[in-house]
Amino acid sequence: PGPGGRPEKKSGERVGEGAAHDGTLRIMSAPETPAFSRRSVARVATDRPDRYGRQLAAHMGRKITTAWDDASATGSLSFNREGPVTGIVELACDDGALVLTLRTTEADLARLEQVTGIHLARFGHKEGLAVIWVHDDGAPGTTQGPLSEEDMARMRAEREARRGRPARPPNCRPADPPNCQAAKPPAHWH
Repeated sequence: PGPGGRPEKKSGERVGEGAAHDGTLRIMSAPETPAFSRRSVARVATDRPDRYGRQLAAHMGRKITTAWDDASATGSLSFNREGPVTGIVELACDDGALVLTLRTTEADLARLEQVTGIHLARFGHKEGLAVIWVHDDGAPGTTQGPLSEEDMARMRAEREARRGRPARPPNCRPADPPNCQAAKPPAHWH
């Protein structure tokens, strides 16, 4: 054990998800899974379903319990940020699509569709990914994407405002200095 009795982190390992060096993301302690009354499915058309499934699991693993297995190209997101699991999304790669299957309660259905879908739409905005949910009763669910550059700039500004920081111009990257002026080309370019 490392400091504070936590597992010692090895180079390249994400403690909490237990990422192995073979590309497999493993859950170290699986939470108890409740029975859920609602199911919603989104079939997201893409030529790179495994890339987006892996990215979604890795990114969301910062806040919730996730798993991704490269060998089977499957994974899961367990929404347990506030304690008990409020929903589970199963991720599966199919020919030309990433299939998301959400199981949750009526109260959490739209929120978890939105949270999952908007992350995926953001990751694939250049590819024009659209996440269109269909409920178990055939009713339409929520839709996220495709996102334009203006949508991306607005979401960045909203995120920065929540963090109490000024918004960056659209062409600035997070690694750029706070005074980035990328939205305006340098005078010598004219």
